Amino acid sequence: MAEKISSLKDNSGTLILSIGDYYVQFARNKNTSVIYFEAVSHYFLDTLPTNLIFDFVKLGFELIKGENYSKTIRDDEWKTIITDVQEIFQNIYKVNYEKDFEVIDDIEYPQASTNSKTNLPVNRTIQELQKPSTENPTNWKAIF
Repeated sequence: MAEKISSLKDNSGTLILSIGDYYVQFARNKNTSVIYFEAVSHYFLDTLPTNLIFDFVKLGFELIKGENYSKTIRDDEWKTIITDVQEIFQNIYKVNYEKDFEVIDDIEYPQASTNSKTNLPVNRTIQELQKPSTENPTNWKAIF
């Protein structure tokens, strides 16, 4: 997870981490110094209680009606994402954090890199993925 988030902070693209129905997703646009961070809300996963907002607010997230929990992280604070993801899955969603994450990334690396682009498909057992736009990540919709 740290390797993928570090790659995103140095490049641009999207990253999705999920365990079962629960997910967090990230986007970073070129020429910006922030990572956009979303976590699934009860608007997209109706088994989640609405009162989770209080736990997410403690982590600096906000919730707009009909959207996911969201916040932005400065690139130089990217390591805080790791502890936030652990807190979200383990203590808020209460899923087994020790399970393997399904990872989907669409990170664009500089042309000089040996990996010009990586796209790691995963088993899409929940529903077919509809990749969110990285052009305006504040308008992301749920991916599942």
